[in-house]
Amino acid sequence: LGFTRGDRPHPRGEIAVRSAVMFSGYHNDPAKTTASMTPDGYFRTGDVGVLLEDGRVAVLERVSSIRCTKDGLVYCPGRLELEFEESETVVQIFVHGSPDRTSLVALVVPVSAAVTEASVRASLARIAQEREIDGRSVPARVQVVRESW
Repeated sequence: LGFTRGDRPHPRGEIAVRSAVMFSGYHNDPAKTTASMTPDGYFRTGDVGVLLEDGRVAVLERVSSIRCTKDGLVYCPGRLELEFEESETVVQIFVHGSPDRTSLVALVVPVSAAVTEASVRASLARIAQEREIDGRSVPARVQVVRESW
């Protein structure tokens, strides 16, 4: 996924846990047990987290929800959608990318009929800049749709 302990300003990676009262494995499924455990006995939760300065761990996304574009942008559609739904132009948004493409696209239900693709893109770019989101995460193409899903 490209996340490491060396990520700055905060280390990121898959959350793994170990305790004295942890389960010993999946019933009759040694392959799943092996895949879910690290060699030193930690259980892989399937969550990607970030280690905060005060020692707390914040969950970013499920490992299974993380995507990557052709040029290596690692992104979490759900996280982007939550951020971009804060736009004054957006009621709903669906962000999509493909491993054979270099940019993201979005379907947007606008707040009004006056909203254009250009105004949505400008608003999303502003949000990305304010929240220090990689500019490549702003959808290159926005399709405005008039019906909610």
